[in-house]
Amino acid sequence: MKRRHTSDTPATAGARHLWSYRSLALASALAFCGCTPREPAPPVAAAWDWRAFPSEDRLLVAHQTAHAGPARSAIVRAPANGVLRLAAGIDPDQPLAEGAVWGRIELGDTEAEDDAIRRLEAEIGRRRQRYIEIELPALLAQLERELRAAEETAAAATFVEREPELFAGDRPVLDPALRPGVSAGQAAQAVNALRERRERLAAGDAALEPADLQALRSELERRRAARDFRTRQLRLTAPLAGHLALADRRDGRAVTAGETIALLVDPTALRISLRPTSPLLLAVPAETLEVEISVPAGGTVRARFTGSGFDATGTPVLWFEAPVEPAAVNSLGAAGADLPARIFTRLSSPALIVPKLSVAAHDTGDRLAAGWRAAISQLFPGARLVAEGRTAVAVEPPAR
Repeated sequence: MKRRHTSDTPATAGARHLWSYRSLALASALAFCGCTPREPAPPVAAAWDWRAFPSEDRLLVAHQTAHAGPARSAIVRAPANGVLRLAAGIDPDQPLAEGAVWGRIELGDTEAEDDAIRRLEAEIGRRRQRYIEIELPALLAQLERELRAAEETAAAATFVEREPELFAGDRPVLDPALRPGVSAGQAAQAVNALRERRERLAAGDAALEPADLQALRSELERRRAARDFRTRQLRLTAPLAGHLALADRRDGRAVTAGETIALLVDPTALRISLRPTSPLLLAVPAETLEVEISVPAGGTVRARFTGSGFDATGTPVLWFEAPVEPAAVNSLGAAGADLPARIFTRLSSPALIVPKLSVAAHDTGDRLAAGWRAAISQLFPGARLVAEGRTAVAVEPPAR
């Protein structure tokens, strides 16, 4: 079989010749100019001017929710079952001074207790009168006799010690049986004790009164102390200066022991507490922190750090306080409210606040991978990182 011979059509041959011509021309042009494919240009750092950044004495560290409420408040509970009586002239809408008496709890059995104390006082009066008029004179007379006998014994003991030879020998001048059984010193002590007792009895010393009279006095003191203690407990006083919010404004209503009857709020100070959610809050000294919130009453409150601790779950808590106008505390209510907060760190001296994005745009060598402190010192020789914030860093620029 003969192989079939094919030939190009005029159109096909012309297209092939045109493509060959263009390829040859393009190759000749590239060879003539010596061109090669371009590589990507290296990144160019953004222009930098320290004067473009503001100088501030604090840096924003975090945004988060915080709880704001009265810095000082006290819940008042009924100390016993009884009737709540408000003191005369008490206006719950007006502030109370610390220690002010604003009410009391009346008990139904106070009159019976007072009667028992009065009866006991009368019994003590009668018993003491009998003691003063009858028993005390007899005691003093008996004491006088004992004192004279003691003085005679002391005189004899002194004589024996001064003239011992009169009682010595086989045939003594004086009968040795006349010598007292105590020394002169012991006899003198007995005389002094009797004289002191006589003076105390004559002066009405209660410690020397009969035992039954002393027992009556002790019972009276016990009853009075119990009444006074209960009176103090039942007297309602303000544990701190502030506004009184009654749970029920009715005067003379019955209350039960332990029932919440009022809340006392100091409206002159605000406390803000927050649980730090940003690691940056734990990276700066706590004493430099301050919080800003906007209160419902209007305006901004700036509070300083006052302390830290842990909640019931073991989560760290930071506390801040600030003096405020009463309207600020009152607008939050007695229980307080959760509000957006801005947390700043105060700088020891003013520094330039530089946005992190500006530093990142200037970093063409991936220096930020080593951290902000290392990157700042490498990107800007002589500069020093003062603090890291939420969206900016505080930088001390190089000395000029």
